[in-house]
Amino acid sequence: MITSASSVVKKFLQICIIPVFAGQAGVLKSNRCFLSICSTNFLPYLCRLNHTRVSKEPVFMISLVKRKVLNQVAFWISYVKLIPILKKVNESSLIIDCGANVGDISALFLTKNASVIAFEPDPMAFMMIQKRFEGNNNIECINKAVAHKASTAKLYFHADQQQNSNSAFTVSSSIIQDKININTDNSIEIETVDLDSYITNLNKSVDILKMDVEGAEIDILNKLIKNGTYKKIGIILVETHETKIPGHKEMVEDLKATISRLKIENIKLNWI
Repeated sequence: MITSASSVVKKFLQICIIPVFAGQAGVLKSNRCFLSICSTNFLPYLCRLNHTRVSKEPVFMISLVKRKVLNQVAFWISYVKLIPILKKVNESSLIIDCGANVGDISALFLTKNASVIAFEPDPMAFMMIQKRFEGNNNIECINKAVAHKASTAKLYFHADQQQNSNSAFTVSSSIIQDKININTDNSIEIETVDLDSYITNLNKSVDILKMDVEGAEIDILNKLIKNGTYKKIGIILVETHETKIPGHKEMVEDLKATISRLKIENIKLNWI
């Protein structure tokens, strides 16, 4: 059921998004299976896009709408895959959400009264997540990036972020300079947290570690494995970014080989 629902959403991107960009009216009506899953969340964006004249509107507006649609698709894929995990979450659960962005995934865990530690380095996204959960004592929001060492780093913003200061693009902010969709001329200095040391110093087990950290996940996971820290975590949900970062495909394959060789069962790659 989980695979099937995820496939529906992914298939939607292939058969629906491109036709909409081409201005083919009626394409939404033919995809009722998708509408039954999550139309109320981002159908308005699709409809707006369907009536947009590409030749007359700024390119970055099209990019913004596309980004919002993709963000919603990613959220719903995540939600569907999290359903069986959420059933096991309760008020005694500790969740670490790395790359929390505006808090959509954190919010799901908070509905179970779990304790959440949310790391988000992007200043715009952090302002939104902080405001969103203001007064909620079950979540601690930290305006830092997680990495394999404690230091400072440049946080690079999405290539379209300068043209449109919409929070939709903050999902792509990264400390990896080689990431293909960022602008190396648009960055800020941020503080990084050694996630391995942070978890070790908590002196308590972590039930769920979710990482969507735009390329930094490889070095972090390698350190968690090397030091055995992964054993202190119930399940690790990771989104890898080999399609957006040159050279990361080989690194991900090496990581998969290590996970397989050591028979590690609690690290789940490409959970989205």
